[in-house]
Amino acid sequence: MSMPLAEHFKLNDKLSISSNKEKKVMKNIPYTLFVGRLLYATMCKRMDIAHATSVVSIYLANLRKQHWEARKWILRYLRGTYKVFLCFRNSTAMVEGYTDSNIVGDLDRRSLHLVTIEAKYIATIESCKEMLWLKHFLVELGLKKKEYVIRCDSQSTLDMSKNPTFHSRSKHIDVQCHWIRYVLGNGLMKIKKIHVDQNLSNIMKKIVPKEKHKLCKSLAGMNVM
Repeated sequence: MSMPLAEHFKLNDKLSISSNKEKKVMKNIPYTLFVGRLLYATMCKRMDIAHATSVVSIYLANLRKQHWEARKWILRYLRGTYKVFLCFRNSTAMVEGYTDSNIVGDLDRRSLHLVTIEAKYIATIESCKEMLWLKHFLVELGLKKKEYVIRCDSQSTLDMSKNPTFHSRSKHIDVQCHWIRYVLGNGLMKIKKIHVDQNLSNIMKKIVPKEKHKLCKSLAGMNVM
């Protein structure tokens, strides 16, 4: 397979097991074991299957045949791309991160965030936390960089992170979330705009077109060995 997961997989709670016979069949399938292995591969070197793995891991407790078919699709993709590895390039003067969110991809609409701007803003905050941790870690190793940058494709998020004025669309967001303004104001890191087509984190949040998936893998340093 050329993609980790196809768009025709519409997995949701409505696919839960409806008969004892089907439940007995699915009980003998080592679904949890294989999902665990997919998670390991995702964390170590195959970030391109992150979204697909997160999708199939939701239904560990209540399986149906469609969930198992989706998991096998991912394995076929890995079999066809087994020569692709995450490659570390030469050190640069900048550490880059990418942020994105997806509140409409789940058919059950179980997002913890209510609106797109809030979801993207909170996702950016979490990315900044990770970047700060990485910054301190690199400094301890004696690898201080000139810039620490988070790439974001939402102009509203950039405006909110820099503008101290609350407006009607953001007044419901907890005040503690706005610590990002302090971080940016003190020059600890930067947030820069990036076009949505260049945002490589998209492949970790949703199913994207084949060409974009290929581009994002290249941007992330995933090459054929």
